[in-house]
Amino acid sequence: MNLLREILAGKGMYVAAATLLLSISGLFHLVPAVAQQPAPNKAVKKVPGYALTLLSFSPDTYEVLATTSAIKVSIVGAHCTVVSRAPKWDIYAWRDQDKTIFTASHQRWCNDCQLQKFNWTADLKPPRSTVPIQFREMPAFLCTYAPSESAGVYIQSTFGSRPTAQVEKEPLAVCLNMGKDYKGGAVIARLLGMPCMPGLPVQVSKGRRLIPSQTYLMIKSMSKISISDSVFDYPKNYKTVPFSEAFFQSKTRSSNINDLFETYSQ
Repeated sequence: MNLLREILAGKGMYVAAATLLLSISGLFHLVPAVAQQPAPNKAVKKVPGYALTLLSFSPDTYEVLATTSAIKVSIVGAHCTVVSRAPKWDIYAWRDQDKTIFTASHQRWCNDCQLQKFNWTADLKPPRSTVPIQFREMPAFLCTYAPSESAGVYIQSTFGSRPTAQVEKEPLAVCLNMGKDYKGGAVIARLLGMPCMPGLPVQVSKGRRLIPSQTYLMIKSMSKISISDSVFDYPKNYKTVPFSEAFFQSKTRSSNINDLFETYSQ
């Protein structure tokens, strides 16, 4: 009887040991399975917006991504990128080639950072009228300015003396209506040397006749897309530099400006 009890006791120990071994074995199989599970993807926030390619007579090409709360402008020839976003709409402009960045408040950008100083757009005052219109089946504003001949004292203000010059050279700007709180259009406006304005500028002409010699900004392409919010991030580790017009200029535009000075200095 005692022998039988020992055998049964030994069998119980064996069964318990076997059960424990199977449990541990199952755990080892479970751990790799858990470890191999892919990490959940972080949700990417996307919002509706526009992708535009704008051509300037400067000459410059602007690749634009815009939503109702942010804008990103890539100046193709200058290899310079500019972003601005709500709620402050501060300006961040950087160049990846030399890892430099310029920053400014929205107010300083609009009031103190003058570009295109010798272009007729530098003479423009705030628009004398802003009228809601439909542009390519989209809500927009038509901004009308005082004729450039009477707007300032720069070189470009001397053009035109015929009686019709005032009408022909009444500058116009078409701005997409991106909402009442939108301030992203200031990026494009100031790159063109213009005052800040409501909406997103997509067409600027020196007069009512939309001919190449008078059209300063025009749309090459425009489409509605979904844009990731991270597109409007700016680099955090670049060297900060002071404001300089050359920072935003392509080599072609710099060459044109130099040629202009050489012409007038002769």
